[in-house]
Amino acid sequence: MGKILKFQALVLLSIQIGVCGGGTALAENEEKVIILSDKVGEVIDVIEREHFEFFQDIKGFKSAVLLQLPDSTYVAEIRYEKDGMEEKTRFQQSEREIEILRDYLDRYEEISKSDENKRAFEEKWNIPRMEYVKRDTGKVFMYSPVSRLKAIELSPYVGKTIDETENKHFELFDVKDLEEAIILKEDTLYYLLIKSKTDDISIVFLPDTELVNIQNKLKKVAESTGITVKLKGFRADPNKSRLFIMPTGNTLRKGERYFADYELFFVWTAYGLTNNFMIDFGFTLIPTTPDNWLYYFGPKVKVYDSGKGQYVSCGAHFIAMPFMQEVENTFWGAAYVGMTQEKPGTQITFGGGAGNAILTPMGGNLFCAYVGIKNGVGKIKFLAEYWHLLIKWDNEYHHIPNLFIGARFCGTNLTADFGLLYPHMFEWISNVAPIGFPFLNFVYFY
Repeated sequence: MGKILKFQALVLLSIQIGVCGGGTALAENEEKVIILSDKVGEVIDVIEREHFEFFQDIKGFKSAVLLQLPDSTYVAEIRYEKDGMEEKTRFQQSEREIEILRDYLDRYEEISKSDENKRAFEEKWNIPRMEYVKRDTGKVFMYSPVSRLKAIELSPYVGKTIDETENKHFELFDVKDLEEAIILKEDTLYYLLIKSKTDDISIVFLPDTELVNIQNKLKKVAESTGITVKLKGFRADPNKSRLFIMPTGNTLRKGERYFADYELFFVWTAYGLTNNFMIDFGFTLIPTTPDNWLYYFGPKVKVYDSGKGQYVSCGAHFIAMPFMQEVENTFWGAAYVGMTQEKPGTQITFGGGAGNAILTPMGGNLFCAYVGIKNGVGKIKFLAEYWHLLIKWDNEYHHIPNLFIGARFCGTNLTADFGLLYPHMFEWISNVAPIGFPFLNFVYFY
């Protein structure tokens, strides 16, 4: 019952932040005490406060009364004890808040019975789920409706509400399970309101300097990706370091990590050690003994970030093949460079590398050039990737063109790529089928 009543009581009273000890210049005999309900009388005392769960976070609460001033406006006068002294403060109340409070008191037993009754009460009075927030004035805890704290638009890139996807894209608030964030303004003061997926709401004072820092970061990231306005249906791609297979010019940031499963039998994990350096490790999950698995390791470092959507990274792939005992070298390695250009909803990547491949018993040198494109602002993004391999064996170079084409489905922490692979592209289309080999992978960020 506590959670049900606390929400309503705090919303209904909706006390406005003020300076403790503040009051009005009018004489007390010019003010009229308003009786909200016979259940509480003229004065809400400590016992009634506990029963109806009013003013739960006001330390040292002693009493509360509702007053009508000569100009027909209303104030709530709160008396409380602080440092052994009794103090009082006043907060203006609207006629709507008084009517809501009266209705709440009159139907308290009914409203407090269930969550369904609480929701019906909210709908009747059009009380938003986020209409109350908690603030600490440094002197006394109070509650205030969001309707009194005006939401401001930080920038045209995100609008008034920053959702989880935008928070991750712009890398603003390091908050677990964030659902949305709003910047609120009251007079010349700013507050940051954060709502979590568990419906917890927190609000903290936001210094002017921190507000400027947030705005500057929004501008920097927006300009780096070419965003000029809030994109309708925008969904950031958490899997920013890879195309289907080949690497992009970007890396994971410090602490970011994912688990990947490609074609069911190849699994790996990646971790960002810094904002510019990440590592991968994986193996083939074939239903046999580990000595028949293929093992993979790959470091990657971002060497250039223009701040305007251009990235350059270099790295290496190392693969161990212990089951290939018939060849002299069971270790394969390659170094590469990847360059990426990002614009709103579009990413183009070019890259290339060279190494040593164990593709025949004799082994061989390998050279690769690749290009990839990703397009789309929503949850589904078009994805295409082309490699051109040049491999030398038996003293001859062989050209192997490979094409991937498909889509990436982007969730908040999960991406799924589905596409068609055309290995030996022209030979496949000519001799096998016009439809490529199905390719499926999942990447989960945890």
